Amino acid sequence: NLVLTYEDPSELPSLFFNISLLFLLVFGFWMLMRRMTGGGGPGGQIFNIGKSRAALFDATRNAVFATVYGQNSLVRFKLVNSQWQVNAVPVDQVGYLALAPDAKTLYVASGSQLLAIDPDSLQTLHAYTAPFPLDGGYLYDFPIPVSHDMRLWFGGDQWDGVTYFDLLDKTFHTQATDGRYAVSSPRVGGSSDGSLVNFETGYLTPNPPVQWYSAATGTVTVPAGSPVGGVDTRFDAAGKLLKPGFVTA
Repeated sequence: NLVLTYEDPSELPSLFFNISLLFLLVFGFWMLMRRMTGGGGPGGQIFNIGKSRAALFDATRNAVFATVYGQNSLVRFKLVNSQWQVNAVPVDQVGYLALAPDAKTLYVASGSQLLAIDPDSLQTLHAYTAPFPLDGGYLYDFPIPVSHDMRLWFGGDQWDGVTYFDLLDKTFHTQATDGRYAVSSPRVGGSSDGSLVNFETGYLTPNPPVQWYSAATGTVTVPAGSPVGGVDTRFDAAGKLLKPGFVTA
């Protein structure tokens, strides 16, 4: 017996639709995975680089620099002709970062060293040894505060006080604070214009008030009404308004 089979013409559009839908789903999933894994793409691209410890925007290069905690790396995202160019270099015990006021040098904490890195080539130019590890999350806010008298600010380990790196003489120094108040494992933050730096101690009972360094005078004071430490005090996004955190009404 001869068996003949045929396709019902009425079912062909449905079959074509199902195949097209499957293709679109596969293509859409491929595009999504390409975005998530950091493939080159237009503005608005999504990149999955892992847990970022700190990030900053460099307006002179139209680039974003980020330190990636899980991968121990420094990553640069640079927008060129509406396309993101992504470059990364390994950094051992990577910490927070700062851009020099002249935008010519990127400073990245690496364990007990402060690395001076070329923002264009991402090559390390010099390594400066700090008096304590710079990778602790309690040491300072991120990115590293930079005052307009050319200082990068760090908190110290317990009882070490406040330390800064002088961009002029390329050495670390200890900053004298208000002697009326003890300083322990201070958190350091800075205003966006570089005029003020605040030191907050949060491991004492009772906690002392927040202290302030003025770049104009080079002195530390405790103004009347200064908030008490231990509440995660920091500046707002504009760097003008001080906001105590962990406060309930």
